Amino acid sequence: MTGRPNRGSAYPRYRSAAARVHENSHSAASRPTQTAVSAASDSAGLPLDWESLEYLALDFETTGLDPRKCRVVEIGALRFKPASGYEIVELGRIEALVNPEISIPAEVVAIHGIRDADVASEPRFAEHAPGLVALAKDTIIIAHNAPFDLSFLREELARNGLPACNNAALDTRLLAKAAFPGLGSYRLTALAAFLGITPARSHRAFDDARTCATLFMAAARLLAPHTMTQGAESPGE
Repeated sequence: MTGRPNRGSAYPRYRSAAARVHENSHSAASRPTQTAVSAASDSAGLPLDWESLEYLALDFETTGLDPRKCRVVEIGALRFKPASGYEIVELGRIEALVNPEISIPAEVVAIHGIRDADVASEPRFAEHAPGLVALAKDTIIIAHNAPFDLSFLREELARNGLPACNNAALDTRLLAKAAFPGLGSYRLTALAAFLGITPARSHRAFDDARTCATLFMAAARLLAPHTMTQGAESPGE
């Protein structure tokens, strides 16, 4: 299925914001002391052949911040490939609650709204893992603040005696910093507002994964003239 995920009627504003930043970045790059986009794209690591690859936008909601002690309570995963313009072709998805087998603290429930009762009868992570690993096969994983999600993926797989997922990964937070320098915030919600992406349920796994995919396309289109072959990280790095 092809579409503009989570953007809707805000598309004209999205194009306007992207075009303005693109013009500003080229103007800055033309001055010897201002090479923000090209320098930042070195660390962002967008592959030269990025349009021919497949990606897995990944987001987890969890019981807390420490992957060694906390657990995943929701999986959002969207496999896609780039299409023309800012469109993607969806190739598969997982949108699932997970029984963490531990209590979800009240302060965390206040963030994502997922309660113990919501996940008590849901499958454990180990039951979702084969489908998630299969969906991720031969993709580059993209996530916003990728070390967080990748650390939970690594720990959950290891905890359940499953092989590590060694996909290369890209962080859309770094890509956004390269593509849209000088913004006041690079939180996913702030970037969605800047680009005019139609709001969805913030801090719900699949909605954030879908927003991440849209953000990736926006950043990639601006960074394409400055792409590097270096910078994609494996989850273990």
